[in-house]
Amino acid sequence: MDGVSTAGVGRTGEGRAAHQGPEVDGSTTVTGLPDGVRVGDLVSAKVVASDGVDLIAEFAALVSTPDARPAANLTA
Repeated sequence: MDGVSTAGVGRTGEGRAAHQGPEVDGSTTVTGLPDGVRVGDLVSAKVVASDGVDLIAEFAALVSTPDARPAANLTA
């Protein structure tokens, strides 16, 4: 998740789906985030709507946290 907010109904976060790399427009707003989800967490979500090029999705599961993922090898 790029950011987590408690504004509005439930917690929402702004992030990107796998096809929404940093070089393309569009983002995904994930609704229904449980307490404990932090910036950098990888989540699974179901897309339920769109707003132009942006997606709106409902939280499904926490996949992993940054602490659980190995660091990228930037020296290779």
